[in-house]
Amino acid sequence: MITYEYKDHLGRIVGIKIRKDTETGKEIYWKKPLKKAVPYKLDTLRNQKTIFILEGEKCVDRFIEFTGWKATCSPNGSNVDPSCAKWLKEMNVERAVILKDNDNAGEKYAKEFASDLLKEKISCKIISLPDLFPSEDFVDWVDERRGTLPRLTGIIRNAKAIEMPSQKLKRMTEVEVEKVNWIWKNRIPRGYLTIIFGMPSCGKSFITSALASAGSVGKGLPFQSSFKPYKTLFFLGEDSNSILKERLEAYGEDNVNMNRIFSYDEGIHFTEQGIEEIKQMIKDTRAGMVVVDPLNHFFPSYVNTGSDNEIREILSELLIVAREQDCALVCVSHLNKSQMSEAIYRLSGSSGLAGLARSMMLVGVVKEEIDNNTLYDRNVIVHVKSNLALKQCSLEYKIYEDGTFEWKNQVPYNEQDLMRGEK
Repeated sequence: MITYEYKDHLGRIVGIKIRKDTETGKEIYWKKPLKKAVPYKLDTLRNQKTIFILEGEKCVDRFIEFTGWKATCSPNGSNVDPSCAKWLKEMNVERAVILKDNDNAGEKYAKEFASDLLKEKISCKIISLPDLFPSEDFVDWVDERRGTLPRLTGIIRNAKAIEMPSQKLKRMTEVEVEKVNWIWKNRIPRGYLTIIFGMPSCGKSFITSALASAGSVGKGLPFQSSFKPYKTLFFLGEDSNSILKERLEAYGEDNVNMNRIFSYDEGIHFTEQGIEEIKQMIKDTRAGMVVVDPLNHFFPSYVNTGSDNEIREILSELLIVAREQDCALVCVSHLNKSQMSEAIYRLSGSSGLAGLARSMMLVGVVKEEIDNNTLYDRNVIVHVKSNLALKQCSLEYKIYEDGTFEWKNQVPYNEQDLMRGEK
């Protein structure tokens, strides 16, 4: 049995909570109920510039033992009482760091506590401890995941402070212009979403392999001279690692460096755990470009791919790590069966995808008539959306019978020409 004493700001005991660990679980009850909610260990927090907030008294005690820093929690488990933030303000606390449990309740607890703190003008950070399994907390991070104090210090130091919307209001004189870095100048930006889409069998995957091979040696992109090589990470939903390697080998040893290209074809999905694994792979490979091919394959069955909110929430998680790692997120997709004339509305899935993408390129076939009424198919890529630069010219490309790929010349065709050639 463990006893937790709750004291007011003067050190007087105002509540006693009992925790019993039994064979069937844990039993928690109040021996002396609180008449008014106060944070745990409130009497130790006066004039502390920075305090730490966890979920539950057990985690608070273990945190204090481990770090020697001042810490507290809400008296009601994962339910936050707004008076806790008011008490911290009364004790002249200036900053708070919230270490959340790795579950939905912990996420809710952290966000609600942070909101209450910001209303009291107390700045705060929310920390997600790395390596935690679902439902684990700070105690597990220390005792099971072998977390260390230096690592914890670094995580806290590097975390960004949370701001209320009103605190984010900026005068234009305070805004620093952000320079856009490019994988392919004015077509594929680092840190943003690019979509390459079109009908099946138009060579979309050949294009991404061409981008990867060029990136691996720092040459081979149209209208772009030699550049600093970058690594590419493929997530394959339909093709295999073997098929990708066969495509890459067709470029020849002088035009591809296999050591700078990585791929994963083991059936990962955009679940909570899957996204964390994808993030880790991006960090581990230090990829300059991440290719997801095809995009819709990676959404789990319970996700409504027609929902803007659901799609944006999932992809925003990936874009956060893309911005942090300065890598381009390139997603391959198909056309839907709509009769809309504008290409961006023909993208398969939610319209929110087109809104989230900063660059979109449509791939298709133009049927060109030559002598004797013979039709000649030209593979063309058309830049149909660009938020960060002017749209670039359309390009022809050729895929030969032996599997080799070649960029050809600029062509005058547009998205309507590709739509007319739709098979």
